Amino acid sequence: MSKPLSNPAEMAGAAINKELDKLYNLRSRLTEIFISVGRGEEHSDETAKKTDELSVAWNAMVDRQHALAWEVERRAGPGMSRLPRGYGPRMP
Repeated sequence: MSKPLSNPAEMAGAAINKELDKLYNLRSRLTEIFISVGRGEEHSDETAKKTDELSVAWNAMVDRQHALAWEVERRAGPGMSRLPRGYGPRMP
């Protein structure tokens, strides 16, 4: 069983950036898998509706990326994809 994900509002900026890097690498690996199994041209709205293991992994990754990206924009402003140094947690 995996540990629960941290609340982005409680994470330090460096932790958010580190997790975003891991998710970027995971996205690349999942994309390669989609291509290798013949689903490389599948649209994200199609994947979102599916319940197979690959789709579930993709959807979880996308949801987490969105949660972290939203937190980055909330702290640093629109258009920011990563937090600059010095951005601590919003919530204790």
